This record gives sequence, C-alpha cells and structure tokens, in this order.
Amino acid sequence: MSNKLAIVAAGMAAFAIVASHAAGIVPLNVRPGLWRVTTVPHMSGALPMDQSTLDRLTPQQRAKFAAAMKTGMANAVRPRTFKECLTREKLSKGFQLDKQETDCKRTIVASSASMLEVHEECSTAKQTRTGDFKFQTSGGEAATGTVDMHISQGGKTMNIDSTMQAQWLGADCGKVKDIEFER
Repeated sequence: MSNKLAIVAAGMAAFAIVASHAAGIVPLNVRPGLWRVTTVPHMSGALPMDQSTLDRLTPQQRAKFAAAMKTGMANAVRPRTFKECLTREKLSKGFQLDKQETDCKRTIVASSASMLEVHEECSTAKQTRTGDFKFQTSGGEAATGTVDMHISQGGKTMNIDSTMQAQWLGADCGKVKDIEFER
C-alpha cells in the first residue's frame, strides 16, 4: 500500500510541476533542474473492497490481512520527500493531459502560467474514482498543490487528501537522473 501511495505522490508532484501541452492548458512556469518535493497524504474512510472478497477469507487470513492493512495504512500516510530532475525534455513532453484512461473524464477547470486546476472522474464496473487537483507555482522556483480523491467500491469509500510543496534547488541535477526518494 505504501509503495502505491508513494507512486501516486510522485505522480501528483510531477503533475504539479511539469508543464502540459494539452489543448486548453497553459504550461506552468517552472524552471528545469533539480526539485525537492514533499507530499503529505491524509487518508480516511474504508478500504474500497467488495465484502465478498473479505468473506472468502478464513478467520486467520482475515486477521493477517487486517494487521497488514493497519501497518500499510500507517506507512501510507507518512510524508514523502523526493528529489526530481526536471529536464527541458521532460518539461517539453509535459504531463500529457490529453492522454487519459478510457474510463475517465478529465476537465480542465482553470489554467494559467502560475496555476492549474483539474477535475477527473473515472468509473469501471467495480469502482468509481473522483479527483480534484490544484497546483500553483511561484516565480518558477516553488510550487504547492492539493489532491482530493475519493475511491469507492463495494459500498465503501476511501478519501485521500494530499498536499504538496516543491522547491527548485538548482539547474544542475547532479546524480539524480529522474526521481530519488529520500529516507
């Protein structure tokens, strides 16, 4: 669970600080180079899982699953800090908001050189997911953002609310080639 959330957090931050070239999007004003990004997730609600899946577990399996979920959730809500090298090439490719999952509808709510706000709704036969993403840049060397997601399945909903802060560290990425998580 914590690895999945770390990937979501990295994607959220990349989403925030990588300029997009999709129709209707004004590229965010960010400088290429090394960035330090910190995400702070908050989770609430129930694990979106069908009750029938849980019902198939033996009492021992269910206890083991519950313990693993408790540990996973505790790890998932820890703040994550990583460094990301935003090259000119990465910035030129952008977040590619025009490429989305076929079961999702993405709406650009607002877009400028200093702010991007996106709403997304995804639905499959088993699960629905909605998300609101808001990001702001300041002088090309700092960015902040929020993500508000709701994932529902089997009558249960999990809420994930995250904040993000990013700071440009310099034009030289040093040894960081892409994303490097800090401990």
